Amino acid sequence: MIRVKRDLPTRFITGFQSPAEDHAERRLDIADKIVVDPDSTFYVKMETDSMEGFGILKNSILVIDRSLKAEQGAIVMAYFNGTFYTRKYLLKGKEEWLVSGNKNYESIRIDKTLEGFQIWGVVTVNINPLLPAQLLKGRYRDVCSC
Repeated sequence: MIRVKRDLPTRFITGFQSPAEDHAERRLDIADKIVVDPDSTFYVKMETDSMEGFGILKNSILVIDRSLKAEQGAIVMAYFNGTFYTRKYLLKGKEEWLVSGNKNYESIRIDKTLEGFQIWGVVTVNINPLLPAQLLKGRYRDVCSC
């Protein structure tokens, strides 16, 4: 889910403006930093440990931009055979590969036998959960969906 930014009300200052106003910073909106194309951006939860070697842990939140084209070394979300896969996209000679970050998961060579294959999007940001289990209660129970 992408939150739509609300315009803040405009403040009109009459009289002497505080010198501190020259140094006022906008409030940080994380979506400004991680979302370039809101219409093509999606968030997903990483369900496996297949990418832990690349720093993407199970239960991480991934930001995926569907408007980007996969390039060598990009982490992508691919779809084929009715399943989504998150892997590193690599070119080896003329062959395209989806490489796992965990030796327990096989690399996948992209070829015509992969039914319905498509690169669904490029992962732009990885958000790893940090809260220990004892803090995941009350209003914090769903932080990073862990």
